[in-house]
Amino acid sequence: MTCTLCHDTGWLIEAKNRAGKVTLEIIPCLIPDCTKSGQPVKLVSVNDLKLRNVSRHPLLGYIMSISE
Repeated sequence: MTCTLCHDTGWLIEAKNRAGKVTLEIIPCLIPDCTKSGQPVKLVSVNDLKLRNVSRHPLLGYIMSISE
């Protein structure tokens, strides 16, 4: 069955605006029984936004957040 929150991607994108700087934070799916939650993120695609700073997990290297 497909997860109703993340649609089986395992992740959600949370937008934050701090001091005029936009950050998109990638968080694991919040549904407790989602079987895909927390899988490493290999690619993030955001249309029409110029986000260049990529924060990767220090040991595993997967994407954690992207910002201006």
